[in-house]
Amino acid sequence: MNRVSALFLTAKHWQIFVVLFVVPYAAIAATVVFPSAVYVSIATMLLYALFTSGWYWSLGRFVASVVDPALRLNPIFFHLAIVYPLFYVPVFVWDWFRQNSLSAGVIIPLHLLAMFCILYVFTFVAKNLAMVETGKPASLSDYAIPFVLLWFFPIGVWMIQPKVNRLYSETEAARTRF
Repeated sequence: MNRVSALFLTAKHWQIFVVLFVVPYAAIAATVVFPSAVYVSIATMLLYALFTSGWYWSLGRFVASVVDPALRLNPIFFHLAIVYPLFYVPVFVWDWFRQNSLSAGVIIPLHLLAMFCILYVFTFVAKNLAMVETGKPASLSDYAIPFVLLWFFPIGVWMIQPKVNRLYSETEAARTRF
């Protein structure tokens, strides 16, 4: 694991919550109070997208690396699904500033693809997390709760991150032991 991933995987749940929820919404509140701060809000939201993707990337890569190799899911689409929304967000913001210069026939499919990618990222992380915990192939009933927790991230981070912290510390302890 690289340092960025290790940072996300060792962070406490409240730290992830503050960085990925409190800070962006404080920037939005600042924009309401100070309308001239709209560019600060946009920059904060772009950082939010980057950090959120980094957190999901770290979770997905880590749980995929510790799941039993016989159960391992193919990570190629996960990598594409995590990167595409990062490219789409600036296009969406640019289109919004240009007052919807792109036609609906262009922006709607791009937006739907971004939504699909985000849902796939949640599925990949949740399914791998369930397989790590159970040690067997995961059915929808096995990973439905982690999926919903990842989807409703401000609440889910309080339950998902402690599991990830525990798994990461166990994995690191096992690696240092040998």
